[in-house]
Amino acid sequence: MRNIVLLTSLLTLAISLVLLNCRRVSEEPNYDKLSIVKLTKLAYRNDVDAQLTLAAIYQAGRGVETNPKEAFKWYKKAAEKNDRRAQFLLGRMYYKGEGVPQDISEAYNWYKRSADQGFSSAQFALGAMYNLGIGVEQNYPEALKCFKLAADQGLAWAQFSLGLMYYNGEGIDRDIQEAFKWYQLAADKGHAVAQNYLGLMYYNGEGTSIDFEKAFFWFLLSSQKPNNTLLEDTIRNRDLAASKLTDDQIAIIKSQAQIHKDVKVW
Repeated sequence: MRNIVLLTSLLTLAISLVLLNCRRVSEEPNYDKLSIVKLTKLAYRNDVDAQLTLAAIYQAGRGVETNPKEAFKWYKKAAEKNDRRAQFLLGRMYYKGEGVPQDISEAYNWYKRSADQGFSSAQFALGAMYNLGIGVEQNYPEALKCFKLAADQGLAWAQFSLGLMYYNGEGIDRDIQEAFKWYQLAADKGHAVAQNYLGLMYYNGEGTSIDFEKAFFWFLLSSQKPNNTLLEDTIRNRDLAASKLTDDQIAIIKSQAQIHKDVKVW
């Protein structure tokens, strides 16, 4: 149908990479001066968890002035001890040029070291770089491989991105049923864009039979997410699906959606 349009994979994956690099600092605790002093002592004694926590404190400015360079220093110390979390976070700082001059090649190197240790966020980041050709030659098969590794660990953005690659036939033969499967997994985790795309598949009968009730359900859930990067499209899709239903059907689906609306991504 003309009113419901799928975005290209490049745009969507670019958005996903940006979202991956955003931290919900408002959900992190503040630290008092004494706690920071204790953490600093532990960090200098090569306690990796303390180094990671201290880096996050300086990065977010929780109880101290924001200091990206200090955050970078502590992430690097932990990363050099082969901590996969720190390696990913250090790669992210290189990617963003935060606390250090931007260096996409170094970002790739640290993401890869983390990904090789099975860290799903790093696997996803590598997949996005391969898919978009950022810092490396564009390589859809390698992107697919990285996304699959992260998706199998339950990372919603990777599940959605894998579904998108199957839908578009990037690096693999086009497979609508596989796309539907991965969209469903990501949507169940509260991924707003995946919910919108799953609604599209139910609306258009792709990978499944046409089901306007399920299409409306997923569009409705997606439209309630403040982080939905396709909100205008989703609202339009929701209203189009609603036009195919009775008032009673809409009321029942709205009550069902209330149960699922607070599911968080990741």
